[in-house]
Amino acid sequence: MQRFFSDIIGAQVIAKRQKLLIGKVSDIIINPADGKLVGLLIEVGGKNRKIKALAEKDIFGFGQGLIIIDDYQALGDINDIVRIKKIFDEEIKIIKNKVYTVSGFYLGKVRDYTLDLAEKKLARLYINPKCFGQLTSDLVINSKMIVTIKKDRITVLDGAVKTKDKSLKVGIRVKAPTADWKRYFDIRHKKMLKYLIHETNYN
Repeated sequence: MQRFFSDIIGAQVIAKRQKLLIGKVSDIIINPADGKLVGLLIEVGGKNRKIKALAEKDIFGFGQGLIIIDDYQALGDINDIVRIKKIFDEEIKIIKNKVYTVSGFYLGKVRDYTLDLAEKKLARLYINPKCFGQLTSDLVINSKMIVTIKKDRITVLDGAVKTKDKSLKVGIRVKAPTADWKRYFDIRHKKMLKYLIHETNYN
């Protein structure tokens, strides 16, 4: 089973033993070297909000909008959990990070990603190409195609994105034009022809 980053962020955290709602997820810590889930950052407290760290081994389970842990005492300071602190200090983010192929083609920025809950590791990247206006859909890249995850970019194999159109070297999947789009272009085309005829007659 997979779960989106966007669904985990903001999820309520419940301590099973104390039967308490103790906070909400503010970030996910992924090891950039192997894509494995290292832990979560949890926002706790009311007016005096604090960020606590939760190691992956202390996660009991994932529910719909919920993260279940065994005991609230599993939460600690970021500085106290060495693996989390190391990655946190590197400031390597997946969301909004730029994605390039090994050959140097820019694919876009990561909009979302999924975690494999069974293996507790990164599963897929969902990339927004930001091209062709509304005619594009997300590029989906399997984590097995990731070469490196760095602070300034994520590099993937050249064959990470497939496309039937060889002219689209970055592999952007373009949706077929809708009826509305066709009507829009037909109207624009007719207006342009009218303009050209008018200009020709005037000259």
